Amino acid sequence: MCTGCGLCANVCPKDAISMEWSPDGFSIPRVNEERCINCGLCIKKCIALQPRNKRKTAIDSVNAFAAWNRNTSTHAESSSGGVFSALAEETLLHGGVVFGVIWQDNTTAVFSKATCPAELAPMRSSKYTQALPGKAYREAKEELLAGRRVLFAGTPCQIHALKQYLRRDYENLLTIDVVCHGVPSRRLLEKYVAEAEQSAGKKIGYIHFRDKRKSWNTFSVTRHYADGSEQSTSKTQDNYMLLFLSDQCLNKSCYSCAFAEIPRQGDITVGDYWGVSSEEHPDWPIHRGVSAVLANSAKGQSALNTLARKEQLRLYPENFRRMYRWQKHSYMSRNARRDHKRTQLLALLRSETPLDECTARYAHYYCRGIICLDKQGIFFRILKAIKRHLKALLK
Repeated sequence: MCTGCGLCANVCPKDAISMEWSPDGFSIPRVNEERCINCGLCIKKCIALQPRNKRKTAIDSVNAFAAWNRNTSTHAESSSGGVFSALAEETLLHGGVVFGVIWQDNTTAVFSKATCPAELAPMRSSKYTQALPGKAYREAKEELLAGRRVLFAGTPCQIHALKQYLRRDYENLLTIDVVCHGVPSRRLLEKYVAEAEQSAGKKIGYIHFRDKRKSWNTFSVTRHYADGSEQSTSKTQDNYMLLFLSDQCLNKSCYSCAFAEIPRQGDITVGDYWGVSSEEHPDWPIHRGVSAVLANSAKGQSALNTLARKEQLRLYPENFRRMYRWQKHSYMSRNARRDHKRTQLLALLRSETPLDECTARYAHYYCRGIICLDKQGIFFRILKAIKRHLKALLK
């Protein structure tokens, strides 16, 4: 049930633990027996071994908001509403630092520390792969002890790991947990990049998994090549997205995640407000993206209020049930299917089998035909038309 959070590597006083890639393509700890002093800290702190203290939180009590950044260029560069950027800029304005994820190379995402606005740009946009924390928890604690503000953004398990490392709350710490679908095998990304480079005959610089230049609802996956060219594929046709959303190649711990449930891990939760329509909110910039935001603590609510008051963020209170209805799997233990198909697909990703064949065999029809369609798509328009006719008949 290891999540690959890297907490053990951060707490080890002798740096005897390193994070390596397993044969299936997931980050796991490796112990250097010669340096280990058997202090047991890695076992005591491990979030997979220590049960999470759960407290029940009613869905109706969740403070939820629809939000987006009022800076149109920042909004356009972000995956959805640009809420992270607004919070990060505010942190830097007060002399703080921001921890987020950037691309180290075209297949590796790592945590990095930003100390100026220019360093925030690489942290924007989604990286649909397992990000390596490195020693980010240690660095965050050092900054906190120095009295600086710290904004730390990561997946729910990574935020929980940070809290376990710190052992107490810091007034100058603000945490963001992102709505996470689960982390796919690194083998998928490696095969995807290798095939794309072979087909194009040139090297990929980085991948933009959420290119919303056409529309947020109908985003594309864009491969940016080292020579400055680019190539885009619709999310409904892209092999990486289809296999990722098929839920057949995620980390084992993601299928029964203990950290994505309500109450959430961060002071603030940020995700996409899928399901919101221009018919309900014609004045909202839905084509550019709207974020679903949860204020999980007084500190988080205060930070959002500050941005709204300074007119950096548009913030609209929403009923969380509406967000939950369209993305239940993101706010609860997934309990998704994990069967022999996962084992078979992971084996194929390690082989020479082309991704086209992997997709044909293991990307569910549900993923192809429904989950990848947005609310403005033809599938939903047909359903809404049927619903209107039924209502008229029942009157």
